Amino acid sequence: MKTSHVPKDLCPECGTIKCAKASLCKKCRIAKQKAETIPQKYCPDCNKPILRESTYCLKCSNRGERHPRYSGGRKSNYTNHCVDCGKLILNVSKRCYSCSRQGKLNPLWDGGVREYGKEFNDKLKRVIRERDTNVCRQCGCTEENNGKKLSIHHIDYDKDNNDPSNLITLCVSCHMKTNVNRIFWYGFLTGAIVTKQRRYK
Repeated sequence: MKTSHVPKDLCPECGTIKCAKASLCKKCRIAKQKAETIPQKYCPDCNKPILRESTYCLKCSNRGERHPRYSGGRKSNYTNHCVDCGKLILNVSKRCYSCSRQGKLNPLWDGGVREYGKEFNDKLKRVIRERDTNVCRQCGCTEENNGKKLSIHHIDYDKDNNDPSNLITLCVSCHMKTNVNRIFWYGFLTGAIVTKQRRYK
């Protein structure tokens, strides 16, 4: 087997083996030719090498006036912190929206009084559910289909009136519907409970 007698040498740029007659290896020669035709571009701020189509490096392109959210040197409106949770908020507010709606700050605050009377307890709810055979009186949904215990609704929307004739069993979906257009639902459920009580007798 014949061996090549071409003298070898190392490339001064990368240290790989090259032909002794060549000044550089093939890879370094191509890179040098590209550098001569397309000179390396540098960031004018930090002098880092950048791409030919770029004006600044990534860090410098997001600094000062070049930042996409630059507000013309004006002070940001979000400079204050919520006094309760510390969240960054507008400098015209003391509390964030969540904290401003809790406890006594809530416009629906009633002094901490219970919404319902003491008579409206689990025992009464169980009696009403059993009276209505654990079925929604509006759509016929059972407790298994509802996924949780059926709700007990005050027909006249008076939470202190816990008379059984004023209470009706509804599923979650139907109970949510009764919060809108209360006059209609009061009349509808008043008629519905009378006719359905006759049916159960």
